[in-house]
Amino acid sequence: MEIPSSITDKEIHNYLSEIKHQLAFTHSPKETASIMQMVESSIDDFLSEHPFATINDLSNHFGDTDEFKEMFISCAESEQLKNHLDNSQKKRKYAKLTLIVIIFILLTCAGFYIKSCIDLEKSIPAYEIIRIE
Repeated sequence: MEIPSSITDKEIHNYLSEIKHQLAFTHSPKETASIMQMVESSIDDFLSEHPFATINDLSNHFGDTDEFKEMFISCAESEQLKNHLDNSQKKRKYAKLTLIVIIFILLTCAGFYIKSCIDLEKSIPAYEIIRIE
């Protein structure tokens, strides 16, 4: 993507990332990729026609990312949003459970290591009394 000096790569990347994130709520990955190609092409065209445009000009022309949010939410069926939220909650639950299991395993391993160190220390005599006769 050819970018003029008045708009940075990071600004355009952030703008496109936010749009893509919003599309993911209401569209399949294939649809999202197709829409993103059209948006990127439109942005390229806009920037070639307006070489000194700023990120604000871009937002004014294509719409702010908040406007995209509202548009996608209003277009989305409530069932799609419910499914997306349910999947997010399930992912969080699995992540928490995985983290708890990992912490439990680490604590158990640490306990066994400490116990083996203590047992080893007890099994090695600190001193030995030798009787000379």
